[in-house]
Amino acid sequence: MKKLLSLTLVALVLLSSLVSCDMETAKGYLVNFLEQFTTTAETQKEIRTTITEEEWNATFKSTNFTITVTAGDEGGRIAVTDSAIIYEVNTGEISMGIFVDVANECLLSETKAGWLAYYMEGLSAELGEMGGITLEMIGLSPDESSFAELVYNEETKAYTISYEGSSGEFFFEDGLLSKGTISVGEGEYAQTYEIANVGTTVIEIPEYTITNDGKVDPSNAPADVRTTVTDEELAAHLEMRNFTINAGTMEYYLGIDASLKVADTAAELSVKYMYEAMQQYVALVDGKFYSIEEYGDGYLATDMDATMDQLNEAIEFAREYMSTEYLTYDEEGRYYKLEVENDGEFAELYLYFENGQVVKGVYMMDGVEIIMVLADVGTTTVTLPEFEINDYPVMVD
Repeated sequence: MKKLLSLTLVALVLLSSLVSCDMETAKGYLVNFLEQFTTTAETQKEIRTTITEEEWNATFKSTNFTITVTAGDEGGRIAVTDSAIIYEVNTGEISMGIFVDVANECLLSETKAGWLAYYMEGLSAELGEMGGITLEMIGLSPDESSFAELVYNEETKAYTISYEGSSGEFFFEDGLLSKGTISVGEGEYAQTYEIANVGTTVIEIPEYTITNDGKVDPSNAPADVRTTVTDEELAAHLEMRNFTINAGTMEYYLGIDASLKVADTAAELSVKYMYEAMQQYVALVDGKFYSIEEYGDGYLATDMDATMDQLNEAIEFAREYMSTEYLTYDEEGRYYKLEVENDGEFAELYLYFENGQVVKGVYMMDGVEIIMVLADVGTTTVTLPEFEINDYPVMVD
C-alpha cells in the first residue's frame, strides 16, 4: 500500500510538471522517476530458500505453526501460537473443536448462544512447564542427524527427506518453514501432515463469556437502548407464539448446545452433548400436544396428555406474576435478577431487556451459567418429519 501511494504521488508530481513546465523539465522528472524505480526494483531483497542446521532444528522447537492432518476421509487441524491454540478433528462420526485462550486460561467452544468458555486455573503454568506446544512434542520431529539427510532441489527450492517409512518435503523462506508436507504409512493407514506458517501463524481470539466464574456479564446494549421493562411489556411476552431460544454452557472443554424453536403449531428441541446430537418434536394436533420421536424406521407421535386449553390456562395463571415487583434491577449491569428454587436448591435467573423485549437470560446454579439467547422472533420455522399417531401404550426408544 505504501509503495502504491508513493507511485501515485510521483505520478501526480509528474502530471503537474507536464502542465506547468516545459517538455525538457518534464522529461527530467520522468528520467529521475524511472531511475529511482529501477534502482528500487534491483535492490529488492532476494528470499533465501536454503537453511542452516540450526534453523532446521529450531523449526521443530517452534511454538508457532499450523498443521492440517488428512487420513482417508478423516482429518483435523492444529494451530498454535503463544497466546492461543486451536484443535479440530472430524472423523465422520465425531466432529469437535477445542479453542484455548492461553493467556486467560480458558477453553472455548462456539455454541448457538455464542462463544462460551470454561476457566481452568493453572493452564498457562502447565503449558509453560511443558515448554509450550511444539512440532517436536507432537511427534513430527525427525532425529537429530536428519539435517545431513536432507536433499535440496535447486529447481523447486525444496528440501526432501525420507526416514523410518516416512517422507517429507519442506520449503523455507529466510530460515522459516513456509510449507512442509510429511507423509506417513501407506494404503488405508496413510496419513499426511501439512505444516505451514511456522513463526507466522496468527489466531484471532473471539469475544466470549466465561460460564464458571460465578458472575454474569453486564448488558452489552448501546447506551441509548432502554434496558428496563414495564409490567405491560413483561406481560406481553406471554403472547409470543413464534421464537427461538438458543442455549449453551461449558463442561470442561465440552460445549453443551441446545435450541428450542416454537412456531405456530409445532416445536423442535435439539441438544448437542458429548459430540452427539438429539432431536425431539412437539406437534399440536386437534387441540392436543404430541411428542414426536424416532421409532424404528420412522417417527411416532405419542399423546403428551396436555391440551391447548390447559396451556392457555397456565398462561393466564402466570400473568399475575409477570410483574417487575418480583424482579430486582441492577443499575450497573443493566439486567434484572430473580431468585428461583430448583429441587430444594436456590439458583439465580438474570434477564436482559432491550427496549421492552427480553433478549437474553442467564440461569446460574452453583456458580455455573447456562446462557439463553432469544432469536428469530416472528420468523422461526419448524419442519416436522412425517409421523404416525401412536394409538397404543408402547415404549418409545
